[in-house]
Formats: sequence, C-alpha cells, structure tokens
Amino acid sequence: GLPFDITEVSGMPKPDWYLTINPRGKVPALRVPTADYAVIYESGICNEFLCDYATSLQRDQTLLPNDPFLRASIRLLNDHCDNVFAKTQFTFL
Repeated sequence: GLPFDITEVSGMPKPDWYLTINPRGKVPALRVPTADYAVIYESGICNEFLCDYATSLQRDQTLLPNDPFLRASIRLLNDHCDNVFAKTQFTFL
C-alpha cells in the first residue's frame, strides 16, 4: 500500500487553508510530498493518479486490473459515483 495521512474537510464554505490547496474547494484532494506537494483533485483523477503512482513505485503491483475492459468498468463505476451519488448527496444537504 501507499503511505498516507488524512485531514478531514467538511462544511461550506471550505476553510481558507483548504482553498489554497484546491481552489475549487471540492474534495477529495491529494497533496503528494514526494512531488514537492503537488496537488491532485477530482475523485476520478485522484483514483487514476493513485493507480499510476502505485504502479510507478511497485512495478509488479497495480491498483487496476490489466484487462482494458475491467479497467473501463471501474472507470464507469467511478464516473457513476461522481455523477449520480454525488449529485444525490448534495441535493439533500
């Protein structure tokens, strides 16, 4: 696995310190210490980055399957979560 720390961010508006990390104010966002604290955001992009990053560190392991159809299925599920579940969640907030 990849080492990580979690900082919870909730509420609206987002705190100023978080907006300096991610000006869009959306969660999740990743700050990568080994890349001069580069920031990655948008859940789908974060997921694919983590897969690529893990693969770059451990050539024999990956977070996504090698089969392109299975990879596409995972990306479709991620897109569904972003576009259906997230909209539903914010509708009720």
